[in-house]
Amino acid sequence: MVVPAARGAGSLLRKLRPDVSATSLALVADDLAGLVAKTEKRRLGELGVARGKGIGLRWNTLVDTGTVGSGEFGSLAGVRAYFDGLQDPRLMIVGGPGSGKTVAALNLMLDLLDQRAGTERDRLPVPVRLNASSWDPDSNSFEEWLAQRIAQDYSLGLRVTRELVGTDRILPVLDGLDEMDSDSREPARARAALDQLNEVHWLGRPIIVTARMDAYRKLSELHGESGLYEASVIALQALTAQQIADYLKSWHDVNGGQKWTSVQGKLEADPDGIFAQTLRTPWMLGLTIQFLKHKRAGDTAVLTEATTREAIEDVLFSALIPSAVAAQLRDAHSRQKYTCGEVSAWMRALARHFAPGTSVVGRGDFALDQIWSLAGDLRCRLLHAVVAAVTGFGAVFTFFIAPAVWAGIDVAPATRDGLVIGTLCALVCGFRGYWPSRPSSRKALWRTYKTGDVKRWVKASVVGVGAGFALAICGFLASRHPAAPNPLPPRDAAEGAGLVGTLTALVLIFGISLTGHRQPRLDEKRIIRDDARAAVYVGVITWLMLVSIVTVLAFVKKSSEGDLPLSLLALSPLLVILMALAGAPMGIALGALIFLARAKASIRYGCARALFTVGSGFASSPAPFLDWARGSGLLRVTGAAYQFRHQSYQEWLAAQP
Repeated sequence: MVVPAARGAGSLLRKLRPDVSATSLALVADDLAGLVAKTEKRRLGELGVARGKGIGLRWNTLVDTGTVGSGEFGSLAGVRAYFDGLQDPRLMIVGGPGSGKTVAALNLMLDLLDQRAGTERDRLPVPVRLNASSWDPDSNSFEEWLAQRIAQDYSLGLRVTRELVGTDRILPVLDGLDEMDSDSREPARARAALDQLNEVHWLGRPIIVTARMDAYRKLSELHGESGLYEASVIALQALTAQQIADYLKSWHDVNGGQKWTSVQGKLEADPDGIFAQTLRTPWMLGLTIQFLKHKRAGDTAVLTEATTREAIEDVLFSALIPSAVAAQLRDAHSRQKYTCGEVSAWMRALARHFAPGTSVVGRGDFALDQIWSLAGDLRCRLLHAVVAAVTGFGAVFTFFIAPAVWAGIDVAPATRDGLVIGTLCALVCGFRGYWPSRPSSRKALWRTYKTGDVKRWVKASVVGVGAGFALAICGFLASRHPAAPNPLPPRDAAEGAGLVGTLTALVLIFGISLTGHRQPRLDEKRIIRDDARAAVYVGVITWLMLVSIVTVLAFVKKSSEGDLPLSLLALSPLLVILMALAGAPMGIALGALIFLARAKASIRYGCARALFTVGSGFASSPAPFLDWARGSGLLRVTGAAYQFRHQSYQEWLAAQP
C-alpha cells in the first residue's frame, strides 16, 4: 500500500517549521504501534469477541447505496487484502446498528499492525482509532484535533504528534461518524467533518471511517458519491438465519438445555420472521447468548413469545444489568458489591447525563474527570470553592505560625499576618475552585521523548527565570521602600528577594517541565490518581528546594562571618533532610497550596464523591463502579473515555422511568 504525500498549503507550512528528525519519528511511531496493538486487542476482548473467532461477519462493496460485484461476500480476514489493493487508501465501513462495524475496524487495525511489524515498518502508517463524536469540526481542524487526541490519549508531545500526522505516519480510524449528531436532527457535524476530509489538504490521504448505513445514505444524499471522496465503501451484511442457528447450536452443544432448543425451534419455524430479523446483528445475537446463559429454561418463554422488535429488545436489554449483577463475586458474607437497583439507577443517570448532543461534554463518551458534573454543576463547584478556601486559609496561617512556634518567639505578629494573608488567600483559592467549570486532569510526564523534553524545559526556564527575576526585584524594592513598616538593610533585602525569586523560578521550571495536561496512556482508571500525583510531585520538589536554598544561604552567610568553615557545606544534604522533617508543618502547608493550584480535577472529583456519598445520585466510588461496568459488558472504552456498549442500549436506558 503506497501512502500519498500530503499536499497543499499544509505541506508548505510543515516545510517552514523545524522538523523532528526522521529517526526520532520512526522510534515514536514504533512505540505507538506497539501500544495501539496491545490496547486494541484488549478492547476487542472487552467487546466479547476473540480475534479470528466468533460469528463470521460478511461484507460486500458498495457504490452509492447499491450492492455491486459478483455477489460473493468477503470475510473479516479479507478486509486487509481489500484495503491493501485500493489505489486510494480511503475506506468507509458501513452497516446497520450493532452489525459489528467497530469489530471490523479493530480486526483491520490489528491486521495492519501485524503487517507493519514485519519488514514494511518504515513504509506503513500506524492505525489509531478515535471516537468521531469527540471532534467538533466547526472549532478545530481534523489534523490538529487528530494530533491533540493522540497526544492526550498516548501521553506524547503535541509537536511530535503533529509531525507524525503531517508526515503521514498515522492512519486515522474514525469510529462512529453517525454518533456526531443525534438521530433527531440533520447530521450537521458529520457533514462538516466530511467537508474537511474532502478538502485538498486531506483529499487522497489515508483514512478509515465507520458509520451506520442510514447515516451513510443521508450523507451520500448531501454530498454525492459516498460522502467521503475517493473512498471505497464496504457494507457489513446481516447474519443469515442459518448463521444464527449454527452459532446457537455451538452454544447448545456446550451448555445443553431446553432453553437453547426453544430458541432454535423459533428460528427454524419462522426464519424470516421478526424474531430472526431482530437477531441478525452480532450485537443482538450476543445479547441473546448472554440472556440464555443466565436464565432458567422456564424464563426464556418471555423472549420467544415477544412479537415485536421493541419487545424483543426490551427483554434482552432488561436482562443485561441483572446478569451482570448476578455474575459478581460475593464477599466473605455472601454479599454482592452492587445491587440491581443501584446499578440500574446509576446507569440511567449516566445515559441521560452523557447523551450525545445534550451532555455537558457534548458527546456520548465521558472520562473519569468529567463524572463530577453528575453531582450537579453548581453544588460541586460551590463545595470545591469552600474546600479550597478553607484549605488555603489553613495552609497560609500554618505557614506563618509554624516558624514562630518552632523558634519559640512571640506569635502575635505572625498570627496577625497569617490572618490577613490567609483571608486573602482563601478568597483567591475559593474563586479559583468555583470558577473553572471543567478542569482537565494532569499527569507527571516522566516518560517523554527527547524533542518534547528540550522544548518544554526551554519554555519552562524562560518563564521561571523571568517570573523569578521580576518577583525578586519587586520584593527588594518593597522591603527597602521608606513607607514599609520595617525597611530592611540592603543585604537582608537582597537575600530575601533572591530567595523568593530563586524559589519561584525553580518551582515554575519544574512545575511546567514535569507535569502537563496529559491523560494516562489509555488507562481510563488512572486519570484522577495521576492528576493528584502530579501535584504531589511538584509540592515535594518545591519544599525540598526551599529548604535547600535556605540551608545553602545560611551556610554561606555563616561562612562569610567566620562562624563556620565553608567546607562544612558538604554536610548540607543531611541538614536539608533534617530541616525538611523538622519543618514538616510548613512543608505540608506549602504542599496544600500547590495541590490546590495544580490538582483541580482530582479535587473536583473528590467533592463529587462526597456529594454522592451524602445523596444517592451515583456510586460513592465512581472509578471502581465504572471499571466494574466496563468489565461486565455494560460499558466499553475508547481511548481513555467510557462509552455505553451500544448507542441503542444508552437510548433505551435513558427512556426508562
